[in-house]
Amino acid sequence: MVRFIHVSDTHLCRTYPSAERVEAFNTAFKQVIDKAIEEKVDFVLHSGDLFDKLHPWPNVVAFVKKQLKKLSEA
Repeated sequence: MVRFIHVSDTHLCRTYPSAERVEAFNTAFKQVIDKAIEEKVDFVLHSGDLFDKLHPWPNVVAFVKKQLKKLSEA
């Protein structure tokens, strides 16, 4: 049996009125990656918009790369 996690429209790098809201989206993305590792899924399917901007902020790109590297090395 193939096991996977489907996540969609994370819209990382979106501008919100509060820093807490931005951090909540990053935390949710990290939790998805952590759950995928914990559950030993075969793959993660991300549909929709990963980033909210055409040119996302470098720190957000670095965060996503770190999370995806962690997933690929698990």
